[in-house]
Amino acid sequence: MSVPSERLASLQISLVNHIREQWQKRSWFALVLWPLSLLTLTYIWANSYLYKNAKRRTYQLSKPVIVVGNVVVGGAGKTPVVIELVKYLSASGRRVGVISKGYGREKIPSSTLHLDTLEVFESSSTSLVGDEPKLIHHKTSVPVFVGDQRALAAHALLERYPNTDVIISDDGLQHNALGRDINIIVFDNSGLGNGLLLPAGPLREPWPRVFKNASKELTLSTNEDRAPQGFTVSRALADFAINKRGQRLDLREPLHARVHAVAGIARPEIFFEMLMEKGIHLSETTLLEDHAAFKEKEFDFQDHHLKNSHAQETVFLCTEKDAIKIWEFNPNVWAVPLICKLDPKFTDELEDALIQLEQ
Repeated sequence: MSVPSERLASLQISLVNHIREQWQKRSWFALVLWPLSLLTLTYIWANSYLYKNAKRRTYQLSKPVIVVGNVVVGGAGKTPVVIELVKYLSASGRRVGVISKGYGREKIPSSTLHLDTLEVFESSSTSLVGDEPKLIHHKTSVPVFVGDQRALAAHALLERYPNTDVIISDDGLQHNALGRDINIIVFDNSGLGNGLLLPAGPLREPWPRVFKNASKELTLSTNEDRAPQGFTVSRALADFAINKRGQRLDLREPLHARVHAVAGIARPEIFFEMLMEKGIHLSETTLLEDHAAFKEKEFDFQDHHLKNSHAQETVFLCTEKDAIKIWEFNPNVWAVPLICKLDPKFTDELEDALIQLEQ
């Protein structure tokens, strides 16, 4: 990536991190913005009222819908949870489909809105379908549809795959236009911050949830630091990296090369910290904004291979979310998979809820 754009991304990330720091405490920053939080609360209440009283339409589907979302701004690890849910439900014999808004993708003019609903394929460009939807499809091979209106994406999925048993929505907890049966709310270690609504705090809505839009709600949490209590979800980097060709790089062995770590996720610094916790020395790091686009002419990802123990070339390590974009023009960059594990008590509770819906 060019130096000016990298500096711009660094500045943006620094600003976002500063705001996140302010959101972790009730300082003058929160006090000044608190009156605006009342406007947020008013909007949330009015929106919920309109949907509950049929002033706005909620689209109910013929299949069970599970929404995986969060109440806090920023990434909380929803997509890895979606991937694990798909794997679990598929292993139970259910045919699963996924819908997503596809954040970061190129927008199609509203005059052709019906064309904005797209199915995701392995050959799809991330610029059109988004990085997270393509990653979900890459990791699970289940049908994935994207669209600005999730209900339309779900209808398109069912029209193309009528035998689908359950639909999972990646994000959309506050999206009342899509009816759902189960909400799964995900928290990472940052938790609720100062507990205030936007913009004085990080909350999209009050917690515990007041304006519920599903009959069953389950909470997945790291249960560490500031995270609220819930069923446990754990995340850890794998002991290996993988490239598009399926080759593996053992990260437990010394990497006799310079290591350049790249991350364009909500909190890129966490990826770097997890790498260093594995004992990997990072010669260079590049922080990019979430859903950052990668272009071959901007990033010099060379064909790096570990030829011998004295090799001095650079090994690029990135997240799977970044790799799904980089692999479109360079298959040799190494992605470090994130291993996500769900509490067995959570899957038992989810199974019971689904069985009731299927009866």
